[in-house]
Amino acid sequence: MAMEKEEVGRIVGYGDKLSPCSLHHLPCSIAHNGPANVSAYFGSKSTGAKADGMEIQEAAFRGRRLLGSTLPLPQNHRGFVLEKAPSNPDDPDEWVVRSEFREITYWNHDTMPSFCDSLPRCIDWLNISASVKSTSPSPLIKLRVFFQSKKKRWLAKENPKSSSAA
Repeated sequence: MAMEKEEVGRIVGYGDKLSPCSLHHLPCSIAHNGPANVSAYFGSKSTGAKADGMEIQEAAFRGRRLLGSTLPLPQNHRGFVLEKAPSNPDDPDEWVVRSEFREITYWNHDTMPSFCDSLPRCIDWLNISASVKSTSPSPLIKLRVFFQSKKKRWLAKENPKSSSAA
């Protein structure tokens, strides 16, 4: 039985020139849906520390400490910021691309970023999906190598002595 593809929206136009943007995933809800001058109001600095191989950044938002890390999108992936098409704002299926991003900075409240967090795991699924769709004769071997490298990284975090023996 074939699955039908459901159309979830149409991109009816691109901005004049797509500019790269900085995308931040904050652990809170903000009652605003649109562009913001983030660099003027939200500053971050590198702590010089690394966790799970990720460089840790520090910031504060509304007086709360945030720890974050910037994650690149997988190779051959791009993210887009969409806006409802101005020609027909009542049609929820028409969108215009306003900018693009190649990385996401995600933030946690007071806890170090980790590959066990939900956003890095979602990005890992993009890599897994690419391996499964691969035209090579053995996508399962790629998946096995991928998971073995993740397991070593997780084991190294949980028990540093066991990872040196592996």
